[in-house]
Amino acid sequence: MLSTLKQACRTSCVMCDLPTNSTLCETCESETREDFYLLLLTKLKDESDNYSDLQAKCFDIQDAIDYYSIPDTISTIFDQTIHVVDEQAVELLQQQTTISKDDVVPVEVAGDGDCLFHTIRIFYPTISMDELRARCICELCTHEQYYETIKTKMNFDLVDDESVQDHVLRILNNHQYTGVLTFAALSTIIQQPIESIYPSVNENDEYCKLLNTTFIP
Repeated sequence: MLSTLKQACRTSCVMCDLPTNSTLCETCESETREDFYLLLLTKLKDESDNYSDLQAKCFDIQDAIDYYSIPDTISTIFDQTIHVVDEQAVELLQQQTTISKDDVVPVEVAGDGDCLFHTIRIFYPTISMDELRARCICELCTHEQYYETIKTKMNFDLVDDESVQDHVLRILNNHQYTGVLTFAALSTIIQQPIESIYPSVNENDEYCKLLNTTFIP
């Protein structure tokens, strides 16, 4: 009821601010998926100087964030014409975990700070980096207390004491380490469990038990 009332009172598009009685104007509705989320992320970055303004914008665009739905099918087939086996990861799995190489195939992704987003795109190749980033920002901002609670409940604050507010303001930018909050948000966004595998490379690594976990929507 509240959402309907909010939309009925709207006079401009949440993306471009052109006059419209709907959440989106016809021009924004006609954008390709990639361009749509690029524009949406740009709107979020415009509010990067102040968390309260960013959070308000996230609530404002909530009805638009799912204009394109998350694909129902996941790409789980290793394609040697596209994917490259991460040989170092294979070695770590064999030596430091009980995971069988017959169960998983580690795939190389760019180690540019956006490696988690690159990893998700292996399973969802039609989803852009901009879309994943925009969805994460909106999910974290509109459910801030929930994710703060999750972080504390799972003792992740021992690994990363960054608040949701500081986290989203940082990952608005490209090539920024994401971390446990983004893991949790992405699991909710794609509605799939995400398993974190943290090999016991360093002796008596206190983070090993915490980070060998599964994030559940």
